[in-house]
Amino acid sequence: MTFAPSALGNPERDAIALLAHYDASPPRRTVTMRLTSDGATDQVFTDFTATQRRASHLETGRLRRLQIARPSRPQRDAQGLRASG
Repeated sequence: MTFAPSALGNPERDAIALLAHYDASPPRRTVTMRLTSDGATDQVFTDFTATQRRASHLETGRLRRLQIARPSRPQRDAQGLRASG
C-alpha cells in the first residue's frame, strides 16, 4: 500500500510512504518506509504470538542518499593548454 500527499496524486509517481504487511507465517511483520529529503526511514514491527514466547519488537533504520562528488575537469586556457595553479 502506498500513500501520496493528496487525493489527486499518483501513488506510483508521488508516493511518500510504503506500508507492507507480511502475515504468511509467525511472526507477523509490518514494514513502513517513508521518503525524506535525503533518503528514507524504515520501521519493521515484528509481532510474535503468545505461543512463541518471544517479545514483539520494533526496529528502525535510515537509508541515506550517497552523494558522490564528480572529479573536476582541468581548467584550460584559450589555446587549449592546461592552466597552472
